[in-house]
Amino acid sequence: ILLYRARTKPGELLKTFNLYIDYPTSSEKSIKEYRTLIDNNKVGAILHLYTYFSQRICPIYSGFNRFCMMSKNNLRHLLELCYQSFKELELSIKDFKQFHKKLPIVPTGTQLKAAKFCSKQELETIQELGPYGQDLQKIANRLGRIFYLKQRIRTQSQPENIHFSVETITLKSIDEKIKTLITQAKLWNVLKEYDATKGTTNHIATKEYMLTPMLAPYYTISPRKKYKIDFTTKELKIIFSENDEKFDSFYENLIKEWKVEDKPENIKHSLFGDLF
Repeated sequence: ILLYRARTKPGELLKTFNLYIDYPTSSEKSIKEYRTLIDNNKVGAILHLYTYFSQRICPIYSGFNRFCMMSKNNLRHLLELCYQSFKELELSIKDFKQFHKKLPIVPTGTQLKAAKFCSKQELETIQELGPYGQDLQKIANRLGRIFYLKQRIRTQSQPENIHFSVETITLKSIDEKIKTLITQAKLWNVLKEYDATKGTTNHIATKEYMLTPMLAPYYTISPRKKYKIDFTTKELKIIFSENDEKFDSFYENLIKEWKVEDKPENIKHSLFGDLF
């Protein structure tokens, strides 16, 4: 991933890498740069690799801490993830007597199956959330597809996208319908709202919105709030209220703009075809 970046000088990267693998012979100072590269890019790189294998579930979705992260203070989600993990464990165990001997350890693969099941279930149930449920499900799916597409960029210069902002000083210019949908999405925990931070452009967004991390395993995206995408008001309107034809055209333009070399039609079909 680092070598795909235009600014990377292979010789310098190799030198830094060799210092890193020679640690502790190398000084802590000399490998600090490479440690930073790992910290900033490791999760995004792993997720990027797993976008090529739609039948495999990325291991970053396992572990109690990750379950808590995906639940985002929603106890129902945490309980569901734990319950499904033990349910999967029961299905895989032939001799239940061993439960009486010691507490069972839930294997990583079992946790991942549970995470994927809960994530898919969460997307399916969005349509039942209030009078705008179907609209919210469509919005969640569109955002998931966009974040998934961003995850497939080889350079991963801004990895782990799961939230967005709007390039405008105020949200007053947004259509009333979109305002209503944003309010409903917040109400039903489809989107999380945060105070703005300075974006990648010179614009200051009034608010930032994060897609519920419970959908992360389904779309092979990060459950962490790291880098964001700045949407224009026009782009936000396409995502929230335009028909599928206009959204698909916008999605195709993103493929070109972001230079996603491997067009993800086949993966998109296998990943999203059962619902959309």
